[in-house]
Amino acid sequence: MSWSGMISQRVLGAIAHPNWNPGDDYQLLTGCENGVPLRRIAVGLMRDPRAVQQRWHRLRVVPGVKAALEPHKASHRPYDYGDML
Repeated sequence: MSWSGMISQRVLGAIAHPNWNPGDDYQLLTGCENGVPLRRIAVGLMRDPRAVQQRWHRLRVVPGVKAALEPHKASHRPYDYGDML
């Protein structure tokens, strides 16, 4: 595995959550970058606005998170903990 691949796997491991998936995380980050209000993102993701806000606060502090999610942006499968650690 390449150095950047190892970093991406560590980032994904750091943000993995059983109730979230890479596609939803990517959509949340992209929406916030484009100025979409969290409540509107929550409606699009069919999630509670408080859950989306908490997830946003978790994701925004992880360096390189969007780049790590980029290859998985269309995946709505749960995070695979075995491949990320």
